[in-house]
Amino acid sequence: QLVRRPDGSYPFEVVDVVLRAEILKLCIASTCLAYELRGLGETERRERAPTPTTKGLLLTLAVGAGYQALNILGGLAMRVLDDPTLFAVIVQSKVVWTGVLGVYAFGRRLSPARVFSLVLVALGASVCAAPKPVWK
Repeated sequence: QLVRRPDGSYPFEVVDVVLRAEILKLCIASTCLAYELRGLGETERRERAPTPTTKGLLLTLAVGAGYQALNILGGLAMRVLDDPTLFAVIVQSKVVWTGVLGVYAFGRRLSPARVFSLVLVALGASVCAAPKPVWK
């Protein structure tokens, strides 16, 4: 509601915002990867970044496709439904499903702290979606 114009339109295109956010996340992830691999030898780098398999690539593609589908749903929710609660739930569920499917796709285990974080995000999204009490 803060950025919506009086005629109901937005001063930006949702696709543009999503694209810029994805580019920013790619830059942050690349910087973190470069920092992590910076002090490692060649053998250690290969162990942390093994040669991709067909199954791994297909699973990664599925995770990415699901992530983009949720981006599209988020844009649709922002444009059509005019419901900030639904928008918040969709955005938060994207984080949870990306984490869960990413674990399956890459065969890694999540640390207890990360599992706890995903549970907290899921609970927060559930609280947002819950019906609000009517105060008399």
